[in-house]
Amino acid sequence: LSSNPCARTLAEILGHPIVATSANRSGMPNVFTVQEAKKQFAKPPQPDMLIDAGSLPEGAMSTVVRFENGSPIVLRKGAITI
Repeated sequence: LSSNPCARTLAEILGHPIVATSANRSGMPNVFTVQEAKKQFAKPPQPDMLIDAGSLPEGAMSTVVRFENGSPIVLRKGAITI
């Protein structure tokens, strides 16, 4: 459940959860504004749409984990530790 009111409203309108990670390219710095995202995605591949809901607070990013054969593999360290 996102703490962002825009993301929560969008999920409610769509009627199902939205699963996503940050809007930066792999290996690039985190982005906190639409302007920063536009700079990183100036060249293809590009997102179909960007929604400007204002600046995001800077803080711990999401933890991204993949499971292989029942074992977790951390793809990106974030707020949750394993």
